[in-house]
Order: sequence, then C-alpha cells, then structure tokens
Amino acid sequence: MSKILIIATLLMMAAVVALACDEPFFQPRPSEVLYPGDLSRTERKFHEKYMKIAYDLAVAKKNLFTTVIVHPNGTVMCTGLNQNPDSAILHGEMVAMLNCSKIHHQNVWDGYYLYTTGESCPMCHSAAMWMGFRKVVYGTSIKTLYCDKCLGQIPITSAKINANYYGIPKSPPPQIIGGILAHKTDTIYPNFCADNSNPWHVDPICTPCANDRTYESDSD
Repeated sequence: MSKILIIATLLMMAAVVALACDEPFFQPRPSEVLYPGDLSRTERKFHEKYMKIAYDLAVAKKNLFTTVIVHPNGTVMCTGLNQNPDSAILHGEMVAMLNCSKIHHQNVWDGYYLYTTGESCPMCHSAAMWMGFRKVVYGTSIKTLYCDKCLGQIPITSAKINANYYGIPKSPPPQIIGGILAHKTDTIYPNFCADNSNPWHVDPICTPCANDRTYESDSD
C-alpha cells in the first residue's frame, strides 16, 4: 500500500470518527408516544375530560396554547394561558407550572399530569421533566402546528426531548400521550401558511415521513 493511499485511508477514518462523535452525549431513540387507539376506553375518557377543559379554556379566552395540571385523583390543581405578549417564554405550560407552584407552594409535581392543547416545545417539555410530571398529554402535534399550519415552532418533538431524561436525577421520565381530542384542538390554530405577514408564520421544512398518528375519539 502506497504512502498516499495510507494517508488517504487514515484521513477518511478520522473523518468518520469525527462525524460519529459530533455529539458528545448518548443519543437515545425517541420515547414512545401513546395515542388514543393505544389506550383503554376508561383511560382515554379520563384524559379527554381534562383535555376538554384545556380546549374550552382556549376557546373562551381566545388563546392558542392552554394547559391544565391535574392530580392523579382527578383534581384540577391549576391552569395556564400562553402570555406571549408579556414574555416569549411564558408558554401555557410554563405559566401553569408557575401558577401551581405559587398557589400550592410546591416546586416539583411528581406524579401529576399535565395537559396541553398543543404539543410542548423543547423548553416546556424540559421543564415538565424537571418538575417530575408522570404524564404529559397533548392534543395537537408539533408536526401539525409546524408542517401543516406553518406556525413557528422549534421542530423537535417532545418524544426526542423525553428520551434524554437520563441526564436528570429523576426517573422514570413522563409518559407522553398525544392526539387526545386532536380533532378539537386542531381547530384552535388557524392556518398561517397563506399569511406570511403574520409574525408567527414560518415556511416549514418538512419531509414525507413527518407523519403523526392521531385518532379521533368517539366522544361527542
């Protein structure tokens, strides 16, 4: 083997190693997301009840993102509305968590359930992980918001964020349940694709494989 070939081979190997080590942390597969069709009728009805509260609040307040935090026994602990005009980080989930902590004097919510009309962004899902929620339940997916509605989002699913729970000294990670009453929550979000003057409008970069599984419930 010539010196030139040896050098070329070594350079190629170095490039492969560099690419393989681009991210210094373990990169797990995204967490499993359960959808309405994966749940028993009893569990689905339970989650639909509280998603309906979030949906009704969004409609009543004309708010795009609303959140409800629920005790496992079914007690509603607090709610939150997106307050973007006040601060870009005051998403519905963040406001609900802050409200709950202020009202109930708790800084963690181990075992509780969080319901949100739209799938949580990386910031909000990370906060839910730090807070120790047992379940995070969403209606409309980030795929729908970003790809189908052209609504500005960081295009990272909550399942990807959830998979990195191993770096937080809390276990297990929250269970994610998606698509609950999506046929209702989807209607909260207008289609921004034809309105590029809207500050929330984006031109999405999506692929044909960006499909999410949602199922309409048989609820009224």
